[in-house]
Amino acid sequence: MYKLKYEAPGAIELGKRVKELLMGEGGMKRVDEDKNRGLDHGAWVPLMLMYPEADIPVCQLSVQSSQSGTYHYNMGKALAPLKDEGVLIIGSGSATHNLRKLDFNITNGSAVPWALAFDHWLRDSLLQGRAAGKQESIRQTAGSCLVRPARFNQRKRQLCATMS
Repeated sequence: MYKLKYEAPGAIELGKRVKELLMGEGGMKRVDEDKNRGLDHGAWVPLMLMYPEADIPVCQLSVQSSQSGTYHYNMGKALAPLKDEGVLIIGSGSATHNLRKLDFNITNGSAVPWALAFDHWLRDSLLQGRAAGKQESIRQTAGSCLVRPARFNQRKRQLCATMS
């Protein structure tokens, strides 16, 4: 994977808008920017398949592993206005993405109990429109933001990709 390149242009103005929404409607006191880090594989692998020419500007957000699922759900709600601005929001990665707990000895395709429990919590939370009950920290189980896909405005051609 390190040999593959996906050099999409950055979406600087979109990044500023995302920060504005997160600090405004999202109520976040701080949103850090890292202008030196490239795209994570959780963002560029699906984008490479969707847009192989890498000609669409991308703004990447990271999951905050020390925060709860509710925090990330609210983050998605704060970014909802982007859908009316022609931004495609992609939540990439797996619903559960904890490589430290991954059991490579399971070869029959069955889910480990902690991953299945989180999948059920995620399904119930999405169906209810809010975080359902108590759940182990997202640091232990999840790798994806809870965001809704938005319409994509071909004229603006910009993406906001979340990654695990």
